[in-house]
Amino acid sequence: MSQKRTIKKRRPSKKELLAKIRIHPDPILKQVCEPFSEAGRVQAIRLLTSVLCATDNGVGLAAPQVGLLKRVIALRPHKMAVQIMFNPNIQDIGRDNNLAPVTEKAVEGCLSYPGVNKEIERYDSIQVCYECVDGREQIKWFHGFTARIIQHEIDHLKGKCKVGTK
Repeated sequence: MSQKRTIKKRRPSKKELLAKIRIHPDPILKQVCEPFSEAGRVQAIRLLTSVLCATDNGVGLAAPQVGLLKRVIALRPHKMAVQIMFNPNIQDIGRDNNLAPVTEKAVEGCLSYPGVNKEIERYDSIQVCYECVDGREQIKWFHGFTARIIQHEIDHLKGKCKVGTK
């Protein structure tokens, strides 16, 4: 009778996970991402979740920041559970009674621009259409800090980062 040997994969260390984050001036950070298809969803979820959770203060991560040129982001506002969004697009923005966009300025940092912080103006409320991890399409409103994170990460999918601009 033969016994099957189970080979356990070693989990990457925190240092190894953090080393996956692309740092400016890596050219991949300036590239526009392609839509995410079904293939590779599980691997993308694992990669983005593990790298984001390995950071001390990261609240969001976009796929190009870990070398994947696909439209997928991860967010973890207030150290809550990681949320993954495939193919996110902003559909609408919050407006005041005069129909003017409501914006707010706040200081942002970026994992790909370590040590750089900049005051950025962003919409306070956004409606986002995205696919959940199970592939279902969602359309949902996000406000405040969470809306800011999503806008920052969607900028990365477009090859832009306002924190890194002058």
